[in-house]
Amino acid sequence: MLDPAFVFSQQSLNDFQECPRRFYLRYVVRLAWPAAPLPGSDAARHEAHVQRGAVLHRWIERFWLGIPPQAPASTAPYEADQDLQTWWRRFADTDFSDLPAQHLPELSLVAALGAYRLLARFDLLAIEPSGRVVIVDWKTGRSPTLLDAQAMRRRLQTRVYLYTLVTAGAAYNAGLPIEPARCELWYWLANFPEQPWVRIGYSAAEYQTDHDLLLALAADAGRRTDARAFPLTDDERRCTYCAYRALCRRTGVPGSPPEDEADDPSVGLIHLEMAD
Repeated sequence: MLDPAFVFSQQSLNDFQECPRRFYLRYVVRLAWPAAPLPGSDAARHEAHVQRGAVLHRWIERFWLGIPPQAPASTAPYEADQDLQTWWRRFADTDFSDLPAQHLPELSLVAALGAYRLLARFDLLAIEPSGRVVIVDWKTGRSPTLLDAQAMRRRLQTRVYLYTLVTAGAAYNAGLPIEPARCELWYWLANFPEQPWVRIGYSAAEYQTDHDLLLALAADAGRRTDARAFPLTDDERRCTYCAYRALCRRTGVPGSPPEDEADDPSVGLIHLEMAD
């Protein structure tokens, strides 16, 4: 049922894995369903957090582009936000001297994945002539699991980013293939100043494992042929922050915010105009 031109991403694969019906509504029928969260609800607080994270990403992008630090007009209302200012100070105090010298912010790559295509958008790609490459991702989540390198390695975001870099990144490495062992993904954690970095390496064996997993997910989604093949999740904690919860007659139950979306504002469960 997917459009032949459909390009998978970290978020679409994550949606499919968590709730096939959410994937169907968002990516197959492309249903716009802007369910506004109730004021004071967990979903409303999460939406505000996503907005704040979007502003931080824009400020950091301007920093790496060498644009003067004055905030753009679209983010001016956030200049007095205490959480945002705290994150910005922590970013400004961070030592980036270990990064490769060339810095490419907000870089998108599309890689082959069997008969499918896979998109990754990096917050920052840092490269050095020797072939060492580091992806950097800014995280504003508060979950302690962000500090667990093994848990972060298992995330679809990590798998998608590193796989896509190795598969499609040669154009940024003087045309030479990027070796998995020369790649890393660094998560910068805005809410953990005592441990701001989680660094994840890569290997050829992990690259093959990621290829197999990501291809299996994409092929599973691609072969489904009708709406009944995209059932609702059995885990109603996934519904609490979902824009389609009212349509599906799911109110959700207490659960943790979707960390992967908190820092990828262009694809939030509740779509935000300013995030693009």
